[in-house]
Amino acid sequence: MDPTQITTPSPHTSINTPITGGSNRFQNLSSKNILLFLIIIIFVIGGVFYGVTKVKKSTSSKKEDVAQDNREIVNLAPYTLVYGSWTDKSSVILAYDLSTGREGVLAELPVNIKKVTVLDNNTLLYIAQTDVRDHGRVIAKYDLSKKQETTLLTASEGFGIDDYVLSPDKKYISLWEIQVDDTSGILLGGKSRVYTANLANLQTKNLITDENSTEDNPVKYPRGILNNGTVFMDRFLPNSGTGWAYGMSMSNFTGTEQKDIESMPNGTYGTQPMLSPDGKYFVFQGYNGTKGDGAANINGFRRSIVSSNQVQLLNTQTLQRESPKNLPLDPSFGRIGWDKSGTGFYVSVLSDNKLETGIYYYSLQTNNFSLVSPFNPDLYFVSTLNTNEALFAKQLESSNSLGNLGGTYSAPYTDMYFVDLSKDNQVDLNLTGTLIQYIGVLPSKFLEGNLLQPVDSAMGSGNTLQLQTFTVKSELAEERRVHQSQPEEVTRQINNVTGEKTVISTPKGAPKPNNTGSLDAPNCKDFKPTYTQEKCGTLTEENNLTYGQCSKEAEREMSENSMCEVSSPLYLYGKTNTVVTITIHTPFANSIPFLNSKTFQAVFKENGNFSINNNEVPSLAFSYAPAIKKIVYPKKGIITSQKELTNNIDYFAKNLGLNEKETTDLLDSAKKSITSPYAFISFFDHETSHAILPITFNPKPDVYRNIVFYFKNLDQKPNFSVQPPTFDPIVRHGFTAIEISEIVE
Repeated sequence: MDPTQITTPSPHTSINTPITGGSNRFQNLSSKNILLFLIIIIFVIGGVFYGVTKVKKSTSSKKEDVAQDNREIVNLAPYTLVYGSWTDKSSVILAYDLSTGREGVLAELPVNIKKVTVLDNNTLLYIAQTDVRDHGRVIAKYDLSKKQETTLLTASEGFGIDDYVLSPDKKYISLWEIQVDDTSGILLGGKSRVYTANLANLQTKNLITDENSTEDNPVKYPRGILNNGTVFMDRFLPNSGTGWAYGMSMSNFTGTEQKDIESMPNGTYGTQPMLSPDGKYFVFQGYNGTKGDGAANINGFRRSIVSSNQVQLLNTQTLQRESPKNLPLDPSFGRIGWDKSGTGFYVSVLSDNKLETGIYYYSLQTNNFSLVSPFNPDLYFVSTLNTNEALFAKQLESSNSLGNLGGTYSAPYTDMYFVDLSKDNQVDLNLTGTLIQYIGVLPSKFLEGNLLQPVDSAMGSGNTLQLQTFTVKSELAEERRVHQSQPEEVTRQINNVTGEKTVISTPKGAPKPNNTGSLDAPNCKDFKPTYTQEKCGTLTEENNLTYGQCSKEAEREMSENSMCEVSSPLYLYGKTNTVVTITIHTPFANSIPFLNSKTFQAVFKENGNFSINNNEVPSLAFSYAPAIKKIVYPKKGIITSQKELTNNIDYFAKNLGLNEKETTDLLDSAKKSITSPYAFISFFDHETSHAILPITFNPKPDVYRNIVFYFKNLDQKPNFSVQPPTFDPIVRHGFTAIEISEIVE
């Protein structure tokens, strides 16, 4: 820093004020006053170099903070934070220098990218050309100085890139490519491949595994690749809840030598192993078998998932598991993260004793396990910087806004803080991005040679619709089925039935899958049903009920509690007495009539009705969790007022070819969902709608239309116009299935 300048209160705007510079200013001062003045100057400069002031937020608005707070954010740490955010047109990658408060845009990239990695101080690496299921076509690199994208690797024909891992020296890469099933649009029934490649020599892409994805065949996917090209793989069972941790294997770089890792079988660990920065160890939550078979099913989860009770290491050279010393015997462990050097890791610990709850650091060099920060439920641990310095953040409360500009799918942060753990000193970084996806922390010198672009004012205007809250149908908060990512936050509860510690890997407030593939009812205000899909098996034994009687009682309870009503159903039309088998390939809840499995049969009746479990209904209503991770909203539609809502819904219904029953149900749902004075109404295209809600039928319908509407509530009428949508009317004949649902923002 120039000693003739001081840093202004805001970390975003730099107004340099000269302290010396006008010789005439000293002409009227005595020598004593001049000496005193110089002492003050020296004191101020010393404070700039060595002091960090503690920031206290005076308002809730970031913009007001920047304008009103008097503060200095200088020399917090010799690192640069790299993060991403969305606008409706691009993915924006930004950098924030923690040593100077300097912030700017590194790159503006297309929206359809994911998993950005900084290769060096001039290059970004990411998955590009993602489709509606968020599977990429290529691995691309971006030259920051030339502002130019180059394709490095292309997915095999018919496959999409779901994930990749890099070696610690960033020389080698391992790709996970998947091919979804043609009928269901999901990985189950499709294919999975793992490849390796040398980023310095892209002539060859080595095929390591080529597997069919079935219900009894967990496929391999890469978790780490070493500096010698050795790739380590976990096994994953798709569309099954917490599908990871089915056993680890390894392969050399070319795939000619492969073997299972005997020390890492299914049922002995509960989280995805995480490779250390030096490539020497994987760290994970282990299960020691004290409560029974780790592969046994406990309320839809394997016991090793719900009862992980250790933190363990896998040595990448000996392939043996190691248990760090001096860790608590039976706490609830949360997120684990390596420090920058790989010589230790941080782990969050939940304990019945509040004094023991917090973030701990374990040193591999000293075997010392120490509390570094008491647990703060309002802040989320992001990354370490130095021994006593870390980044924390406030995470978006909604579980519906997942993104993947960073390494894993996670809800974005709304605020990020630098915390000096030794001094309990917290500084709000006031980052520009409204919704923040953490990418990484690099040395401050990373910014040398990179000319940061000015931050577009739109970044701070809330124009990040890509990640804002979605609500599916009337009640269900969206849950993402993550193919490759460890849950960012692990919440533990005590199960009243089994007494075991249950890991809820779904986001807070989301429903939990049971062993039928369906979901428990979400929080329906204060209503706590006696009869649920998960309880019926036990209740039938205790109360002498048949399963059908229990199901009817559950249906009655739900219908009597309006806060748990669902809408936007599945309609089936066809020849009387036709039997069709239906499978819903994503978690669902609140079904009316009651469903006890993700696969069920319907028998066609007269007048468009059908029967499920001996219950005759005009439609099947249920809430569901979308099967894709990131939803890009449609841009064509209609702006409507509340007064015009009925007419506009009727306009959509007529142009789509909905019948009277379907139109009435759609209008009822729209009136419940659209609560603002104005709204944007649209619907997703055919491919996206089927990806959001995959349903299969046997026999296949002659006509099947899955229409997912998009409703965006608006507080006021926009000052811009939108293009009307393009309609493809339904032409009904033979066996016809129509599914209509809504995503509400």
